[in-house]
Amino acid sequence: MNENNILVEKGNTAQRFKDAIEMIGSENSTTILGCIYALHQIANDNEEYREQMFNVFIAYINTKTKLLPKWEDISKPERFNIKPTVQTQTIIRVC
Repeated sequence: MNENNILVEKGNTAQRFKDAIEMIGSENSTTILGCIYALHQIANDNEEYREQMFNVFIAYINTKTKLLPKWEDISKPERFNIKPTVQTQTIIRVC
């Protein structure tokens, strides 16, 4: 019976991970934040998901920052007004 419970738990975790991965592509910032926290919790509970979570977060940040202008192309006064998105700040905080 114990082995069956372990398999069910692994299946549930895999489904939660899959669902969270799908949510990270959302346009809704609240949904993305929920995804970040869900992935973080999954990785805290399951060591085997830690590297995958990290890779998903890196890919997310890379995708979002490709659209930003180069640092050198931004005037020095404007640089003080640039802040990472709340999603990026949250990823940095949870990692």
